[in-house]
Amino acid sequence: MKYALSSAESVLPAAQVSHSVLHPDWIAAQVRARYPVNGEVTCFLLYRGMNDVYLVQDATAKYALRVWRKTYRDPDDVAYELGFLDFLRERGFPASVAVPQRDGALYFKADTPKACAPSPCMTGHRG
Repeated sequence: MKYALSSAESVLPAAQVSHSVLHPDWIAAQVRARYPVNGEVTCFLLYRGMNDVYLVQDATAKYALRVWRKTYRDPDDVAYELGFLDFLRERGFPASVAVPQRDGALYFKADTPKACAPSPCMTGHRG
């Protein structure tokens, strides 16, 4: 059995990336910088799929932070979905809606490797 690279394989081929996962510590830092949170912020990856979902928690509340892949939704689709969820909530449907950032924005874009350019959005239940 051969366990070492052959001399012909001394340079590894570059793999294509179709889905990257954001580090929970980076998400927590972004949440602290962008959202009106209370106390320490923790974050961990809850679900990986078409959207990655992170559980974000501060001293008083828990939130879901969803990351859309660039190949799945463009920003106009994200904005429409968030508006529709708020429309449902206003009519009494218990929808999770976007939590506004300090500047009022409902989501932000992040520069990530290769084909993945997520738009993170933190959601929770309001009133």
